[in-house]
Order: sequence, then C-alpha cells, then structure tokens
Amino acid sequence: MGRKLLIIGLDGASFVALDPLMQCGAMPTLARLRADGFSATLLSTLPPVSAPAWSTFITGKNPGKHGVFQFYDVNPWSPTSLGRGQRTYLAVPGVVVNARSITEPKLWDLIGAAGLRIAAINLPMSYPPEPINGLMVTGMLTPPGSRHFTYPPELADELHDYEIDLNPEEKDFSSPDRQFLRRMCDILDKRARTALKLFQREPWDCFMVIFTETDRLQHRYWHFLDPGRDRQRMTELQSSITDIYCQLDGHLAEFVRLAGDGYDIIVLSDHGFGPAAHKRLSFSALARWLELEVQPGGFKSRALTALRKLAPGKQRIYKYLGPLVPEGFLKRAEERLRVMARRGVKAKLVKLHDYIGGVWINTKDHENGIVGLGAEYQSFRTEIIQKLAALRDPETKERVVSEIMVREGLYRGLHASDAPDIIFILDEEYGIETDAHSQNLLCRMPQKNQGTHRAEGIFIMSGKAVRPGIQVSSNGLTVTPPKLEDVTATILYLMGVPLLDDMDGRVIEEAVSEKYLREHPITFQSVARLSTGESSSLWSTPEEEEQIRERLKELGYLE
Repeated sequence: MGRKLLIIGLDGASFVALDPLMQCGAMPTLARLRADGFSATLLSTLPPVSAPAWSTFITGKNPGKHGVFQFYDVNPWSPTSLGRGQRTYLAVPGVVVNARSITEPKLWDLIGAAGLRIAAINLPMSYPPEPINGLMVTGMLTPPGSRHFTYPPELADELHDYEIDLNPEEKDFSSPDRQFLRRMCDILDKRARTALKLFQREPWDCFMVIFTETDRLQHRYWHFLDPGRDRQRMTELQSSITDIYCQLDGHLAEFVRLAGDGYDIIVLSDHGFGPAAHKRLSFSALARWLELEVQPGGFKSRALTALRKLAPGKQRIYKYLGPLVPEGFLKRAEERLRVMARRGVKAKLVKLHDYIGGVWINTKDHENGIVGLGAEYQSFRTEIIQKLAALRDPETKERVVSEIMVREGLYRGLHASDAPDIIFILDEEYGIETDAHSQNLLCRMPQKNQGTHRAEGIFIMSGKAVRPGIQVSSNGLTVTPPKLEDVTATILYLMGVPLLDDMDGRVIEEAVSEKYLREHPITFQSVARLSTGESSSLWSTPEEEEQIRERLKELGYLE
C-alpha cells in the first residue's frame, strides 16, 4: 500500500528569496517542513519556463518526448509559425500550446489507472480539462471568462468567485502597486479557500494545488526580494510583499494541519528566479553578425520587402481586399511570399527565454532550404557555435554567451527535432532584445519585469516515508541534484504506482527513508503514447488563443 500525497506547487519559488523569509519568521510552516524533512535545489527544464517545466512534471519526461518547449510552437518551419509576420532572421511564436499539446501519459492518467483518486488544481498545463479519476480545476491557459475549467463540468457551478489568474482585459498586470498587491492577495485567498474546501471533500490519494502568485510577484518585485537588499530599511511596499508570503504560509499551515500524519507532503517549484538583465543582446544585430541572411535579387528581393511591410496589417488587408479578389487568392499569395522569404535565410534566431536563445538552421529538407545535410550542416553549425563563443562585450571584454549546446545533447524523443539546432545561454549580465531596429550588438534597455526565471527551483518533502533532516544546498553538492522529472517518478513510487519504463525521471532515493526503500521495490510498466490534437484543433476558437496570447504578453513570455 502506497502513501497518500499532498503536493503544493509554488510557481517560480527559489530558496534565494524564501530562505531570508523563513529565517526572519515570515514563513514558519515552510521552514518547519524543510527542517523536518528533505530539501534540495530542484533543476528545471531548458528553458526554465512554466509550460515545458510543468509538462515535464506532469509526464516525468523531457520536452523532446512530451513536445512542449515553450508556451508556443518554437519551430519556425511548422505551419503554425509561418505567416505570423516574422522577420526573416527571427522565428516568431507559433500557436499557443495547451494540455492537448502533451503527447505522453500524464500523472493523473497513471494515478487514476491504478484506481487511485486524484485532485489537480491550477496546474498551468491542464486546460482544457479532461476526465480523470477525481477532479480538476484548470490553470493559467484557461481563457478569461471561460466556464469550461473544471472536471467534472458541474464543479464550476460551485466556484462562483474563484479566479484563475490576473486578467489582461482588466489591466491587472499594469495596475498601480497597491491595487496589484490587493489583487494578488484576493486571488491567493480565493484559490487557497477553494483548494482547502476541495481537500476536505474526500480522503484523496493524491491532492495537488499550484500557487502561481509567487511567480507573478517575483516578476514585478524581485528587486524587493533580492537578499542583497538591506532588509532593515524595508519600505511599506516591501512590507506588503512580505505580507503576501506570510499569507501563503498561513494557508500552507492549514493544509498541513488537515493532512495530519496521513499524508506525505511535497512542496516544489517549476523553476527559480533571479534579477532581470538590463544589458541586452540585439537579435537583429546578431543575425547580421552571424551572416544568417542571403539576400535574393530582383523580384525576390521586392517580394521579401513586401512580405515584411504587409505582415503586420495582414488581417486588415484580408478584411478590405478579400471580397474583391478570387477566393483563396490572398492566402496563396501570402504562402508564395513566405516561400520566398525562406529562400533568403540560412538560419533563424529564436528567443526561448529572456536570456536563452536558439538557432534554427534552414536545411534542404525544408521547402526551399539552403544548407545541405550531413557535412555541410555540421560545418555550418560549428561555424555558428564558434562565432557565438567568440562574442565579447566591448566594454568589459568578457564573453556574452556562457554556454552553447546542440539539440541532440539536450533532448531525446520523438519531438527532439522540434527544438532549435543550437541552444545558447547568455551570461547573467545579459538578456535578449528582439527589436528589429537595434543596430548595436549590445545595448542598455529598461525592462518591464524586474525578475526573470532561473533553473534552480525548490524541492521539499516531509512525512513518514521521508528521510528527515537533510538539506542539500546548491553549493558543494554531495549528491546529484534532483530534476523536475525525478519528482514525478518519486510521486508514483511513493503511491505504489509503477513508473513508466521510458520515463526520464528517477526516484529521489536520497529523500526516501531506508525502511521504505527496503519494503517497497521500484517497479515499472509500459503505457502507449497518447495522440495529440492537430495544431488547428488545440483551441476551440481563435479568440480563445488570442486571449491567452495577450495574457502571455503581459507576463513577458511573448513580445
């Protein structure tokens, strides 16, 4: 018989911010869970973004298997990315992903198939809701105002005042500080009260709830949470931010009280946080420096220029010219222009995250590709890698790019080819700027958000099956730091559910008591992959996707 689990997610939580809060007494419940159990820095996905990270948590597999690399399709050659007005050197976001994009069995599928009851509340990658052996309340990819956010559907009728996230239509993200913090308190309170009520509905085998308020606060107010600041001189605003973490800890205390000894408790985050860089690397200048574009001559050049000029107003053109030309003419013309645009670029740059970029090579297996496969591809890729490695800041003479990786070294699985050929990480001093008018490689620009994601999240586990009193710091590690996919494997193991034999995660054995490990051997099973929806059917309407696109823009995931 496995253990019952209470799983609490704190989106974007980092020990960098939480340690001072625990030490000053603002979060005593979290501090006690950490002291009594096992804790470690938890490594996120690359990029450390909620969509691929929570998808990895849901499946226990890397993005190359589950198919989600960002909140949108990052492949510039896919049908969902073409025709969205991209500049030739820049791969723009394709269709926004959701739960239908995940092509592997999900945690609730495996738990439910074992006859166990599960509740999942506010998982970012859970919309649209699907039948599970329990209940589901979907997360941030739910269109604002939608009543289709629960399973069973009638559960929505009980959640009259529940709010999933800030609403861009109500200008929540850009509201003044006091108003923003009041909204954060209100949404947090509604989520906690709803989750606590549902937790008491039945003796769940697994109950999970994700609090995204930590992420929203840290994007906007990281400079108030940075441990380098003088906490003896806390402003009123800084005190209000701390109060929200106190409020969160109070809700956590109520969960712990209700769980009693009957549950083991896991607290985790999908990624960590750190300061946003104000020195930016211009992608337009980088594309010129890397010599990615091959300029076509004559009519092709004029067509390429026309595509760039027309793309931003495409919908207006369709509206006014559509009735005047033969059916399908405009779409055929647009496709022709896109084909010509692809002829003019050897590679595209993609912004995977604030400080993480990628290079897509336009190989000849794409329509009108330029770079040959085999030796020519390897030579061109090596050339790009060498140029990126040689990039220096003219002021400091330091390297701008801290790490460069190739696709096959990072991702494994059916969807690995949907990742860029090259992935590079900038030094923490730098971020990425996609403004087409930037002329210099490096520039200083004010940033909308003060904080940005880092790979180092948190993992805390406490309970009867847990090895107590162990804290693994991110410095001087004596064991391999756990990864997000390892948490998935550990959840299944503790619940007595066999792991999938192709799962990338491992059981975090260093967190589990020796007695439990001896008495409960790790077992495995094989489960068929799931079919994923076509990109055109991921969203019920274009308006739904556009609503989520606006929310992602407000959060800084889209530009």
